[in-house]
Amino acid sequence: MYTPQNMRNKGNTSILLEKMRVICRWAVGIFGIIMNILIFFVLGLPIFASEMNFTNTPPIIMISRFYDFRIDSDPEKLIMATWENGETIWSTNLFTGGKPYFYGKISETNNINNILVSFEDKGYFDTKLLKQDRMGADSQYIELFISFGTNIIHTRSWHEIYELNPGIIASSSGLLLLNGRNRETVLRNDKIEYQQYRAAWTDIRSQLNNIIPNNGSIIENVKISIIRRKKYIIFTNN
Repeated sequence: MYTPQNMRNKGNTSILLEKMRVICRWAVGIFGIIMNILIFFVLGLPIFASEMNFTNTPPIIMISRFYDFRIDSDPEKLIMATWENGETIWSTNLFTGGKPYFYGKISETNNINNILVSFEDKGYFDTKLLKQDRMGADSQYIELFISFGTNIIHTRSWHEIYELNPGIIASSSGLLLLNGRNRETVLRNDKIEYQQYRAAWTDIRSQLNNIIPNNGSIIENVKISIIRRKKYIIFTNN
Protein backbone atom coordinates (compact mmCIF):
# COMPACT_ATOMS: atom_id res chain seq x y z
CA MET A 1 0.00 0.00 0.00
CA TYR A 2 1.46 3.32 -1.08
CA THR A 3 1.17 6.16 1.34
CA PRO A 4 2.43 9.73 0.94
CA GLN A 5 5.31 8.79 3.25
CA ASN A 6 6.21 5.76 1.07
CA MET A 7 6.08 7.89 -2.05
CA ARG A 8 8.35 10.45 -0.43
CA ASN A 9 10.77 7.66 0.61
CA LYS A 10 10.72 6.22 -2.91
CA GLY A 11 11.36 9.65 -4.39
CA ASN A 12 14.25 10.25 -2.00
CA THR A 13 15.69 6.83 -2.84
CA SER A 14 15.53 7.59 -6.60
CA ILE A 15 17.25 10.93 -6.09
CA LEU A 16 19.90 9.25 -3.96
CA LEU A 17 20.48 6.54 -6.57
CA GLU A 18 20.77 9.15 -9.33
CA LYS A 19 23.30 11.11 -7.29
CA MET A 20 25.27 7.91 -6.72
CA ARG A 21 25.26 7.20 -10.46
CA VAL A 22 26.55 10.72 -11.19
CA ILE A 23 29.26 10.34 -8.55
CA CYS A 24 30.26 6.95 -9.98
CA ARG A 25 30.44 8.34 -13.51
CA TRP A 26 32.52 11.25 -12.25
CA ALA A 27 34.83 8.90 -10.33
CA VAL A 28 35.26 6.64 -13.36
CA GLY A 29 36.07 9.64 -15.51
CA ILE A 30 38.65 10.94 -13.05
CA PHE A 31 40.14 7.46 -12.73
CA GLY A 32 40.46 7.23 -16.50
CA ILE A 33 42.22 10.59 -16.68
CA ILE A 34 44.61 9.56 -13.90
CA MET A 35 45.34 6.26 -15.63
CA ASN A 36 46.04 8.02 -18.92
CA ILE A 37 48.46 10.37 -17.17
CA LEU A 38 50.17 7.44 -15.44
CA ILE A 39 50.43 5.51 -18.69
CA PHE A 40 51.94 8.56 -20.36
CA PHE A 41 54.55 9.06 -17.66
CA VAL A 42 55.31 5.39 -17.09
CA LEU A 43 55.33 4.29 -20.71
CA GLY A 44 55.64 7.48 -22.72
CA LEU A 45 58.55 9.22 -21.04
CA PRO A 46 61.04 6.36 -21.26
CA ILE A 47 60.29 6.14 -24.97
CA PHE A 48 60.69 9.92 -25.27
CA ALA A 49 63.89 9.82 -23.21
CA SER A 50 65.33 7.02 -25.30
CA GLU A 51 64.81 9.04 -28.48
CA MET A 52 65.75 12.53 -27.36
CA ASN A 53 68.71 14.01 -25.53
CA PHE A 54 67.78 17.09 -23.51
CA THR A 55 70.81 19.18 -22.57
CA ASN A 56 70.57 20.18 -18.92
CA THR A 57 72.45 23.46 -19.25
CA PRO A 58 71.87 26.27 -21.74
CA PRO A 59 74.68 27.00 -24.20
CA ILE A 60 76.90 30.03 -23.54
CA ILE A 61 76.90 30.85 -27.26
CA MET A 62 73.89 30.55 -29.51
CA ILE A 63 73.26 31.86 -32.99
CA SER A 64 69.92 31.17 -34.63
CA ARG A 65 67.88 32.38 -37.56
CA PHE A 66 64.21 33.29 -37.30
CA TYR A 67 61.94 32.75 -40.26
CA ASP A 68 58.43 34.04 -40.81
CA PHE A 69 56.24 32.06 -38.40
CA ARG A 70 53.33 32.47 -40.78
CA ILE A 71 54.99 30.24 -43.38
CA ASP A 72 57.11 28.00 -41.13
CA SER A 73 55.74 26.03 -38.19
CA ASP A 74 59.25 25.87 -36.70
CA PRO A 75 60.51 29.40 -37.37
CA GLU A 76 63.69 29.35 -35.24
CA LYS A 77 66.56 27.41 -36.87
CA LEU A 78 69.77 26.85 -34.97
CA ILE A 79 72.98 27.99 -36.64
CA MET A 80 75.44 27.30 -33.83
CA ALA A 81 75.38 26.49 -30.11
CA THR A 82 78.42 26.07 -27.87
CA TRP A 83 78.64 25.01 -24.24
CA GLU A 84 81.22 26.03 -21.65
CA ASN A 85 83.17 22.78 -22.10
CA GLY A 86 83.55 23.41 -25.84
CA GLU A 87 80.86 21.00 -27.03
CA THR A 88 79.23 22.46 -30.10
CA ILE A 89 76.26 21.83 -32.38
CA TRP A 90 76.30 23.60 -35.73
CA SER A 91 74.43 23.74 -38.99
CA THR A 92 76.30 23.23 -42.24
CA ASN A 93 74.69 26.46 -43.45
CA LEU A 94 75.87 29.33 -41.27
CA PHE A 95 73.35 31.74 -42.81
CA THR A 96 70.10 29.81 -42.97
CA GLY A 97 70.62 27.30 -40.14
CA GLY A 98 68.67 24.05 -40.19
CA LYS A 99 69.60 20.52 -41.22
CA PRO A 100 72.01 18.86 -41.48
CA TYR A 101 73.53 19.40 -38.02
CA PHE A 102 76.81 18.18 -36.59
CA TYR A 103 78.04 17.68 -33.05
CA GLY A 104 81.69 18.02 -32.01
CA LYS A 105 84.06 19.69 -29.57
CA ILE A 106 86.13 22.81 -30.09
CA SER A 107 89.86 22.01 -30.08
CA GLU A 108 92.10 23.22 -27.26
CA THR A 109 93.95 25.48 -29.67
CA ASN A 110 90.66 27.32 -30.20
CA ASN A 111 89.93 27.67 -26.48
CA ILE A 112 86.49 29.16 -26.12
CA ASN A 113 87.49 31.08 -23.01
CA ASN A 114 90.24 32.89 -24.96
CA ILE A 115 87.70 33.97 -27.56
CA LEU A 116 85.36 35.34 -24.92
CA VAL A 117 88.21 37.15 -23.18
CA SER A 118 89.10 38.78 -26.50
CA PHE A 119 85.49 39.94 -26.86
CA GLU A 120 85.66 41.35 -23.35
CA ASP A 121 88.93 43.17 -24.10
CA LYS A 122 87.31 44.78 -27.14
CA GLY A 123 84.48 46.08 -24.98
CA TYR A 124 81.78 44.04 -26.69
CA PHE A 125 80.14 43.09 -23.40
CA ASP A 126 80.07 46.69 -22.18
CA THR A 127 78.65 48.46 -25.19
CA LYS A 128 74.92 49.04 -25.39
CA LEU A 129 75.13 48.60 -29.16
CA LEU A 130 75.29 44.81 -28.81
CA LYS A 131 72.24 44.73 -26.58
CA GLN A 132 70.01 46.38 -29.18
CA ASP A 133 68.01 44.96 -32.08
CA ARG A 134 68.48 46.03 -35.68
CA MET A 135 65.49 44.71 -37.58
CA GLY A 136 62.02 45.62 -38.77
CA ALA A 137 58.64 44.33 -37.67
CA ASP A 138 57.66 40.81 -38.86
CA SER A 139 61.05 40.36 -40.50
CA GLN A 140 63.50 37.51 -40.68
CA TYR A 141 66.62 38.01 -38.61
CA ILE A 142 69.62 36.35 -36.96
CA GLU A 143 69.86 36.32 -33.18
CA LEU A 144 73.26 36.40 -31.48
CA PHE A 145 73.59 35.45 -27.80
CA ILE A 146 76.84 35.14 -25.83
CA SER A 147 77.17 34.67 -22.06
CA PHE A 148 80.49 35.07 -20.24
CA GLY A 149 80.14 35.03 -16.46
CA THR A 150 77.68 37.82 -15.68
CA ASN A 151 78.34 39.53 -19.03
CA ILE A 152 75.94 39.13 -21.93
CA ILE A 153 75.79 40.02 -25.59
CA HIS A 154 72.26 39.70 -26.95
CA THR A 155 71.29 41.30 -30.22
CA ARG A 156 69.21 40.58 -33.33
CA SER A 157 69.82 41.87 -36.82
CA TRP A 158 68.40 41.37 -40.27
CA HIS A 159 71.33 42.66 -42.32
CA GLU A 160 72.99 39.30 -43.09
CA ILE A 161 69.76 37.87 -44.44
CA TYR A 162 68.49 40.73 -46.57
CA GLU A 163 71.91 41.70 -47.89
CA LEU A 164 72.12 38.33 -49.60
CA ASN A 165 70.21 40.33 -52.20
CA PRO A 166 73.00 42.32 -53.94
CA GLY A 167 70.65 45.23 -54.57
CA ILE A 168 69.78 45.88 -50.90
CA ILE A 169 71.56 47.37 -47.92
CA ALA A 170 70.30 47.17 -44.33
CA SER A 171 71.01 50.68 -43.07
CA SER A 172 70.42 52.23 -39.66
CA SER A 173 67.12 53.59 -41.02
CA GLY A 174 65.92 50.36 -42.63
CA LEU A 175 66.27 48.35 -45.83
CA LEU A 176 67.26 50.50 -48.80
CA LEU A 177 67.69 49.84 -52.52
CA LEU A 178 71.25 50.46 -53.62
CA ASN A 179 70.22 51.56 -57.11
CA GLY A 180 73.73 50.93 -58.42
CA ARG A 181 75.55 52.38 -55.41
CA ASN A 182 78.35 50.52 -53.64
CA ARG A 183 77.19 48.93 -50.39
CA GLU A 184 80.41 49.65 -48.49
CA THR A 185 80.29 53.31 -49.55
CA VAL A 186 76.70 53.68 -48.35
CA LEU A 187 77.60 52.01 -45.05
CA ARG A 188 80.57 54.35 -44.53
CA ASN A 189 78.17 57.30 -44.78
CA ASP A 190 75.79 55.83 -42.19
CA LYS A 191 75.73 56.70 -38.49
CA ILE A 192 78.97 56.00 -36.61
CA GLU A 193 77.20 53.86 -34.00
CA TYR A 194 75.69 51.70 -36.69
CA GLN A 195 79.06 51.27 -38.39
CA GLN A 196 80.51 50.20 -35.03
CA TYR A 197 77.64 47.75 -34.56
CA ARG A 198 78.16 46.19 -37.97
CA ALA A 199 81.95 45.94 -37.43
CA ALA A 200 81.52 44.27 -34.04
CA TRP A 201 78.88 41.86 -35.42
CA THR A 202 81.14 40.89 -38.34
CA ASP A 203 84.11 40.34 -36.03
CA ILE A 204 82.11 38.18 -33.60
CA ARG A 205 80.55 36.08 -36.34
CA SER A 206 83.89 35.58 -38.06
CA GLN A 207 85.68 34.47 -34.91
CA LEU A 208 82.89 32.10 -33.89
CA ASN A 209 82.75 30.59 -37.38
CA ASN A 210 86.50 29.96 -37.21
CA ILE A 211 86.31 27.87 -34.03
CA ILE A 212 83.64 25.48 -35.31
CA PRO A 213 85.14 21.95 -35.36
CA ASN A 214 86.31 20.65 -38.73
CA ASN A 215 84.30 17.44 -38.36
CA GLY A 216 81.73 15.86 -36.09
CA SER A 217 78.88 13.39 -35.72
CA ILE A 218 75.63 13.93 -37.59
CA ILE A 219 72.62 14.63 -35.37
CA GLU A 220 68.99 15.13 -36.31
CA ASN A 221 65.89 16.99 -35.23
CA VAL A 222 67.62 19.83 -33.40
CA LYS A 223 65.08 21.96 -31.56
CA ILE A 224 65.38 25.06 -29.42
CA SER A 225 63.34 24.99 -26.22
CA ILE A 226 62.75 27.97 -23.93
CA ILE A 227 62.53 27.19 -20.22
CA ARG A 228 62.40 29.99 -17.66
CA ARG A 229 63.58 32.49 -20.24
CA LYS A 230 66.66 30.43 -21.09
CA LYS A 231 67.17 28.52 -24.32
CA TYR A 232 68.06 24.84 -24.29
CA ILE A 233 68.78 22.43 -27.12
CA ILE A 234 66.96 19.16 -27.77
CA PHE A 235 68.39 16.80 -30.34
CA THR A 236 68.31 13.21 -31.52
CA ASN A 237 71.51 11.25 -32.03
CA ASN A 238 71.72 9.62 -35.46
